[in-house]
Amino acid sequence: FKWKKITNLTSYGKWIWGSSIITLILNQLDKVLVAKFLGTNEFGLYQVASRVAQLLISDGVTALGQFLFPTFSDKFRKSYKDAKVYFQKVIVIVGATIAILAVAISLFSDTILSLALGAKWLPAAPILQILSIGMFFGACIAVLVSFSRAVGKPQFVTQAVLVQLLTLSITAPMLITTLESVGMALASCIAMLSTAIFLTVKILKMKN
Repeated sequence: FKWKKITNLTSYGKWIWGSSIITLILNQLDKVLVAKFLGTNEFGLYQVASRVAQLLISDGVTALGQFLFPTFSDKFRKSYKDAKVYFQKVIVIVGATIAILAVAISLFSDTILSLALGAKWLPAAPILQILSIGMFFGACIAVLVSFSRAVGKPQFVTQAVLVQLLTLSITAPMLITTLESVGMALASCIAMLSTAIFLTVKILKMKN
């Protein structure tokens, strides 16, 4: 084996591994905090609201991100300028579509929960309202992540999820003690916004 010949792959891979570990922590941290500080009832409401928002908004864009990665990569190999133009078109279309969907879910959260799960889950509506906006940022992040990795900048993603973890760790304890589950949802929303901003700035600063 000649390991030196694959150093470019192992160098790329460590950033993927790093972001995956941090994402694993991120995906569970909010739920752990709600269960620990607010109890099982609030945990149930938060978990249901989170799953509904994820199902209606985030899951579809995550699947789209899997398609976009090789598409961005192919365009990047041919022309960085074309890849960036295509990325800008995609982020605008996805952002506008998900923004409309997120606002609709936020406005009609009571109706959605009532029809889908029954009136007993209506207390989760305020949480769903905020998390739907957070999932909008999450959808934008999915596109930003695909583009960053496709153009050979996986370190941007690792740095961004680390920013998200730090932001959540700072805001969650303050907001969860004052606003309970709604505060946790708001902290998650702020953390995802910070990640989206970080990745956007990094991509904009990239040179051809």
